[in-house]
Amino acid sequence: MSRREEAKEERRQQILNAARDIIRETGHIGLSMRSLSVASNVSAATLYNLFGSKNEIVLQLFNNNLADFAKLIEEAEPRDALDRFFVSIHVACALYGREERFFRTSFGLLFANDPENLHSGFLEPRVIFFRRLARQAVREGWLDETIDINMLAVTSIHIFSHAIIDWIRNDIDLAGLERQLNFSFALVLGGAATDKARARVAAKLRDAMN
Repeated sequence: MSRREEAKEERRQQILNAARDIIRETGHIGLSMRSLSVASNVSAATLYNLFGSKNEIVLQLFNNNLADFAKLIEEAEPRDALDRFFVSIHVACALYGREERFFRTSFGLLFANDPENLHSGFLEPRVIFFRRLARQAVREGWLDETIDINMLAVTSIHIFSHAIIDWIRNDIDLAGLERQLNFSFALVLGGAATDKARARVAAKLRDAMN
């Protein structure tokens, strides 16, 4: 990487750090390109050149979190690929709880604006994540090999997204979010489960109802 590219990346990170701090401290009301310019000590023109829009900055923050999220799942030591689906739910809810204001505000910004960009920038990387989980579960014999992996991955992220909307609207709390996701994932995975997985998925379903 050239010095010019390094400087560009440093400015990008400077802006992302400032955006995260503003969201944590003030919520979305305080997040504007103008406030970001001041907080990051970068001109407004540079902000638009590097990111294009406020929504793109929030997307980038989320996609940076996705890499950290994957590491946290592995650190939780899931027993196998089937367990990894449910561990991902627990890790996500714990992460949202640690930085609730940031995630509530950021999800609100993403879901309120630019649905086309939301699909390509937010949903697609997460579909890839769930597709990888599903493929590994098939390889290990937990899910039927005839299952449409892409459809399962798309369904998984839609379940996640709609539950998140319930949470940011205060229809459910974090504990309710985790229960709702466990219940929904158990229902979906139960339809694709092999004989050796069926009892474990059914147990997850029962637990989510208690």
